[in-house]
Amino acid sequence: MPVPDTAIDSSSEDLVVYAPSKLNLFLHVIGRRQDGYHILQTAFQLLEYHDELHFSPRPDDRITLRCIRACPPALIDDAALEALNSPDNLICKAARSMQAQFAIPRGPTSSCTSA
Repeated sequence: MPVPDTAIDSSSEDLVVYAPSKLNLFLHVIGRRQDGYHILQTAFQLLEYHDELHFSPRPDDRITLRCIRACPPALIDDAALEALNSPDNLICKAARSMQAQFAIPRGPTSSCTSA
């Protein structure tokens, strides 16, 4: 099943983004760039799954995120799910960075549904 295209609803300010899933066959950190990011050596296989990200503008500058796992409860690690809902999640970090870079006064209400 292919990953759907990003959807922008012209009748609202909502945005839906589909992020394809992949399986790392191997992943080696082989160095660090001057900007602090790691240099990686990897091979991966794209999967027929995707995360679905929903963004809606808030009336204030707060950034909220709710992560949802769409799998059987027995497969959910509570500690991992709690970490996903952390303000340190990359979705929240990216939203904060965009707010600062583009002087955006409103924050998003965000949700991420993972297969």
